[in-house]
Amino acid sequence: MSNSEQQVRVERRGLVAWLLVDSPANRNALGGPVLAGLVSGLKDALASPEVRVIVLTGTGNVFSSGADLRDTTDLAVIEQAYRNLFEGILDADKPVVARINGHCFGGAIGLAAVCDLSVTVDEALFGFTEVRLGRTATLASVVSLPRLRPGDAAELLLRGNRIDGSRAAHLGLVNKAVRRDRLDAEVEDIVTDLLAGGPLALANTKRLIRQVPLLTNDEAWDLAFRITRETAESPEALEGTAAFREKRAPIWPTPAG
Repeated sequence: MSNSEQQVRVERRGLVAWLLVDSPANRNALGGPVLAGLVSGLKDALASPEVRVIVLTGTGNVFSSGADLRDTTDLAVIEQAYRNLFEGILDADKPVVARINGHCFGGAIGLAAVCDLSVTVDEALFGFTEVRLGRTATLASVVSLPRLRPGDAAELLLRGNRIDGSRAAHLGLVNKAVRRDRLDAEVEDIVTDLLAGGPLALANTKRLIRQVPLLTNDEAWDLAFRITRETAESPEALEGTAAFREKRAPIWPTPAG
């Protein structure tokens, strides 16, 4: 078993793949082995036709302490792993949910922010604390800044202060903050809602969410028209319509690879 496999566990729970960062010795820090394990686990989950939703979390009471300052992995390898992981989640045709079970710092905030949906325990602390180490929150900023108003971004990144999960949700870094005893129930509710949607519809919805804000008005309409025409008579759309008319739960076909 490789070091990355030891520090990131992948569990199949029905139609859901769980990626669990399990490195308690360094508070689930995102060193080279952990990042490699997350990239590999994500890739495998996306390739499996039996997986419909991916949940990413940490073990224990810490989501991740951010960068592993003791890690000796080459910086270029770390940078590429972050990019592969973040873009892999953004481009994934399956929803990725962040279950933020505890403190979340530095690069780990990027991991929470890049997921499609995220729920945190309200007492978890978040912080872009890099400036207090003479560093810059570079990699996490690529996916975190689009979720923040400029003034809030300046407050968080320049001052380097910590905020709790409720404040992180208010600012838009994550979707929701709940009491710790509600975390698993909230994640289950999210997963249930996602599994109720058609896989192709969810993939196209992710595509629209990411691409439309970057397009001109004409380009956005062209994309919308193209997806509509490509999917109007798809097996998934036909099954969804039939299930609605027959007042039953749909049986979604597996999307073509």
